[in-house]
Amino acid sequence: MAIPCPMCKEPLGLDLKFILNNPKSGCPHCGTIFNFKINEEIKTSFYSAIKEIESVKKSYQGTVEFK
Repeated sequence: MAIPCPMCKEPLGLDLKFILNNPKSGCPHCGTIFNFKINEEIKTSFYSAIKEIESVKKSYQGTVEFK
């Protein structure tokens, strides 16, 4: 599901990983500036979850196809 810009309603094309790495970003369509303040606890939890997901994918590599 594409998240729309609150101003111009065009799809932003952002995901959580992009927002964590670029908390200050802008809409590529209308130029509205966003400042997503994210505390360190959320960042740590997110990267921990991603690491766990990659570990599970690796353990099933060759037997299961993930999409």
